[in-house]
Amino acid sequence: MGITVQEMLRLDALQSLRVIAGFDGLDRIINQVNVLEMPITEVEHLVLGGELVLTTFHSLKDDLEAQVNTIKKLAENGAAALGIHPMIADKIMQKAIVEAANISGLPVILLPPAMPYATVFSAVLGTILNRQSQLLKQSEEINREMTRVILYGGDVNAIAKTLTGLIKQPVMITDDMFEILALGSKEAAEHSFLKKCLLMTEMSERIQFDKAGNWTHDSAMEMVFHSSLFEIEGRSVRLIVMPAGVISDPLGYIFTLEMGAPLQELDFIAISHASTAVALEIAKQRAITEAKRRMRSDFLTEMFEGKYVREEDLYERARAVGLNLVKKHMVLVMRFDFSDGLEKEMGKLESRIHAAVRSTINQHAPKCNFVVKGDMLVIFIHFDRQFDKQHSQQEAKNLAVLLKEAIEAGSGKARASAGIGGFYPSPLNLDQSYREALQALELGCKMFGTGSITAVNELGVFGILGEISGKLLDQFTTGLLDQLYQYDAKNQTDLVKTVEAYLDEKEIFTDVAKRLFVHPNTVKYRIEKAKEILGFDPFKKPEERLNFHLALKARKLLP
Repeated sequence: MGITVQEMLRLDALQSLRVIAGFDGLDRIINQVNVLEMPITEVEHLVLGGELVLTTFHSLKDDLEAQVNTIKKLAENGAAALGIHPMIADKIMQKAIVEAANISGLPVILLPPAMPYATVFSAVLGTILNRQSQLLKQSEEINREMTRVILYGGDVNAIAKTLTGLIKQPVMITDDMFEILALGSKEAAEHSFLKKCLLMTEMSERIQFDKAGNWTHDSAMEMVFHSSLFEIEGRSVRLIVMPAGVISDPLGYIFTLEMGAPLQELDFIAISHASTAVALEIAKQRAITEAKRRMRSDFLTEMFEGKYVREEDLYERARAVGLNLVKKHMVLVMRFDFSDGLEKEMGKLESRIHAAVRSTINQHAPKCNFVVKGDMLVIFIHFDRQFDKQHSQQEAKNLAVLLKEAIEAGSGKARASAGIGGFYPSPLNLDQSYREALQALELGCKMFGTGSITAVNELGVFGILGEISGKLLDQFTTGLLDQLYQYDAKNQTDLVKTVEAYLDEKEIFTDVAKRLFVHPNTVKYRIEKAKEILGFDPFKKPEERLNFHLALKARKLLP
């Protein structure tokens, strides 16, 4: 928070100062004034950066090389400018001195013979202190304005609008997953342009945000921001990004563009205050959402435990937690599984998944309700008219497909599985539909793999097998299949896989061969080998064939 060398030269008390070299550095910022009468190589630690260094060069008046080295060192240490008292002006005007200052971009300024250092100290530091005072006053007013927005119930849209009015530049606020929460600008075209900038920098910038080296830490203004230059639609644009909250785990981001005039110090202060307001607002909304989630989860627990015996009581309690269960006859549960190594991202990805589910339901099934319960989504499917079970199941499947596509596209890193319960005339039976949906989900994933969509009516005999204890299932399958599994393990063959395909394909060798990508003769050989190992023909009698087929399927239900 200082003044440029150029601004110093315009001060009334310093009009007689004369720049003799280093004109390219007139935009350097002066934060303080220092006096140096020794070679900088001896007191290098005293130059911290941003100083206007005043000197007579008396100790170096006869050492041109030392003067040149001092100018180089001052520039390297970040000094803003060098002010020379004219005691050795004739030495300073030498070509080597001028060249060194021009090359390093360090302004060298000649003081009038009659000007004491005190005049420079007073003019420069007085201006800096006055500017700091004004900036602090304006900063406090901006902070009060942002506080008023929050206290009077303003959301992120109000914050974006207020910030746009303060900095006169378009603003975009996103959450920590870069989903747009609010836009602020004078023209709709600026909204579109900001979105394009976000999309353009999506892959490269997002990956870099968490790396501290890509953030600018401004200790003077006590803020952190990211700045990048790029071209879009033939325009050169500087994109400024500031985190809302701590940089290690921000709750969101504020994006703005330098369109026309560059952002000033006060603009950055306004963005910083806005980022605090955004962090508070996002934290508040998340706390509200979490409270609602807990209330809904408690309600679901009560409902699924059968605590309601009258529809009126169920409807009233549901409305209290923001649910409308009128004409809800079926439950769809969805679970999303993440890839390995994404534990740290799961919370953020879940927020994006929930947003994708909400958007899909609003678009395709607006009267349905969904609730988060643990690691699952529970969707209550709405039917305006009474459907038969088959039709209602197809409607539920269609919605599940849409939700699965939205979840997997929205996260990019999760696979969604679904289970569909039965259709019941009264919402009082939703607890039964929920249990059936859970059964369909679990058995479907075991039988058909993660990412499956399974209705309880499709489970057939596997629904019955799923109710049998694991110990009994293990005994049943082991007695029939153990010899084949042991042979496969020892000889690295695929007899079990072949036998299962043989039964699935109604014992037609050519169809089995196509499924396994082998020759029909290979299938015949494996089937005969299986009979030989078992010591009997499991395909001869219908009862034995059924038991064998069931054992192969039941094996998948074991842990």
